[in-house]
Amino acid sequence: MNKKQKILFRISIALNILLVIVLAWGYIKINFASEQIFITEVQDNLVELEGLIAHQIENDWSEPNLVTVKVGEVMTGLWLGMQTGENLYSVSSKDKQLLNNFIIN
Repeated sequence: MNKKQKILFRISIALNILLVIVLAWGYIKINFASEQIFITEVQDNLVELEGLIAHQIENDWSEPNLVTVKVGEVMTGLWLGMQTGENLYSVSSKDKQLLNNFIIN
C-alpha cells in the first residue's frame, strides 16, 4: 500500500469506529427512554393504585371511582409502553400477547 492508501484506510477505520460509537449511544438512549416510559407510566401508577386501594379499604370505599380512574391510568400506561416497545422492536410477540390480554381484560 502506498502512503495515500494507508491514510485513507486509517480514516476509514476511524470513521467506522465513530459510527459504531454513535449507534451504540443511540441504542442505549432508546432503551433508557423505553424503560422510563414503563417506570413513569406503569410502575408509578401501580404503586399509587396500591396506596389508593389501601386508603379506600380503610375508609370503607368512600370514593371507589378514584380506584377506577387510577386503573384506567395504569391500563393507558401499559398500552403506551406496549406501543413504544413495539415501535422499538423491544417487545417480543409473547410479551405483546400478554399485555394485550391484560389490557383487554
